[in-house]
Amino acid sequence: MNDALLKQVTEHYKDDLNPGRLERQLLFLSDMREAENVEVKRLSDLIHMFSGTDTVRHMQEVVTLMKLLLVLPSSSCSAERSLSALRRLKTYIRSTMTVSRLNHESVLYIHKTLTDELINSIVNAFASANDTRKDMFG
Repeated sequence: MNDALLKQVTEHYKDDLNPGRLERQLLFLSDMREAENVEVKRLSDLIHMFSGTDTVRHMQEVVTLMKLLLVLPSSSCSAERSLSALRRLKTYIRSTMTVSRLNHESVLYIHKTLTDELINSIVNAFASANDTRKDMFG
């Protein structure tokens, strides 16, 4: 990692990373990689390099950086999809509801397949609760 990129990353994640410690740990990691003759192309290569050793305990800044990389979205599609769904929902409902209700409705709309499964399981549980309901709802 070059100095400019390291500075940019540590400035962006200043609350999560200690720049000096991260730089030292990355240098140590580079030396360790060269000593073990390991080629690191993916994050999983680093995880494999750490497995079975006590190194992780001494490389907390690198581990924190790896966790931050793992939770970053690879694209903005899900956010765009959510905003698009919210726009359609607001067009349909307009501004006749409170913000709280709009938030709840948008979660249900965005996660439509899970919502449908939940509703189906509730309806099935209700219908099968007694014989009269079984006869009426099947």
